Amino acid sequence: MDFAQGTGHIDFSSGAVVAPSGCNWDVSFSPSFTVAFNGACDAGSFPLDAAEDFTAITAADGAPEYGAFLSVISGAIPSTVDDASGTLWYNIEGNNRLWPTFNVFLVRIGTSIYKVQLIDYYDATGASGHPRVRFEQLQ
Repeated sequence: MDFAQGTGHIDFSSGAVVAPSGCNWDVSFSPSFTVAFNGACDAGSFPLDAAEDFTAITAADGAPEYGAFLSVISGAIPSTVDDASGTLWYNIEGNNRLWPTFNVFLVRIGTSIYKVQLIDYYDATGASGHPRVRFEQLQ
């Protein structure tokens, strides 16, 4: 899912980016590193260990609680590679670009749980501000 130069509000149940209205969206991502949950509609998140592989996660057990974790990140860029609190690294190859940490987060929307991962920040031409997110429902 790619957000073309703007905030994308995702409705996990339909897998679509929607215009926000009431409880029709679950989480939003913006090019300025803002992540928000529709907390009024019972949405929350939990960070997994940085070593977790998105494709290997098949169950949502192991999350003691779900809160607005992603919404309170003080910046998208963590202080270390092992830090699960960020979504992007900066300047890994000395080229002043952002690289996804590939950290996986569990997101609870009501009774449904999804795994979510930021996988890119650039479009096919290399233009910045196009975050791409993948997600899959676990339960």
